[in-house]
Amino acid sequence: MKRLLTLVAAEHPLVRSGESAVLIGHRGASARRRENTLAAFELAMQLGAGMIEFDARRTADGVLVVHHNRRIRGRRISRLTYARLQTWRHSRHVPTLEQVLQLAAGRVRLDIELKEAGYEAEVIALVRRYVQPDSFVMSSFLEGTVRRLKQLDSELCVGLLVGRGLPKFIFNRLSNFAPARRVARSGADFLACHYSLADLGVLGQMARRGVPVMIWTVNDARRLRRYLADPRVRGVISNLPPAAEPYLPLAEA
Repeated sequence: MKRLLTLVAAEHPLVRSGESAVLIGHRGASARRRENTLAAFELAMQLGAGMIEFDARRTADGVLVVHHNRRIRGRRISRLTYARLQTWRHSRHVPTLEQVLQLAAGRVRLDIELKEAGYEAEVIALVRRYVQPDSFVMSSFLEGTVRRLKQLDSELCVGLLVGRGLPKFIFNRLSNFAPARRVARSGADFLACHYSLADLGVLGQMARRGVPVMIWTVNDARRLRRYLADPRVRGVISNLPPAAEPYLPLAEA
């Protein structure tokens, strides 16, 4: 299994060594449009982002939707039907995963974060209908979800996210500072870490072990430029404009 995972990371165009770092629109162009909406994704593509990142959840009736928070108006999305979501005016902007795939397929590469466990197979099946494996990655903070995704489809390139609650609660989990064991335990192909962790040595640790790294969420122009030019970094997640605009050419190579 370890050899297989190494081969996936080595061959996948989004994380393989030698490729230029890609600029990734965090929930679309969320600095200018409501995050995780079709408008935000469309603007990110128009601005030249090499990839868009977004969050997948599932409603009570099994509809896969794109939304970050687990609750809307105090109600958990997992306990609401999609029809119920659509009855609330301020929730009508929540797209389905299929709508996002229809918009983006063939136009931009995707970073799909699974926020919860239990619907890994449904997400894989839907994404595979629209996107080839070399045009997307998946990620999760949940080690079990990362492991499950790899078990279901060995061709997938899957990343482990670390740094939940950073920087306010930077010491909330000491394993964030030495995540190699968690990467190995989950079977992840790459690590996606908060920039605070990257600056505190995690980027160097992973580089020495040959583990590709993506960094989130970088909106400072100077830091963004530095990471995009760092050969150890495979991708930088940013809210995009205005901070990222002067550096888009660095991400397009």
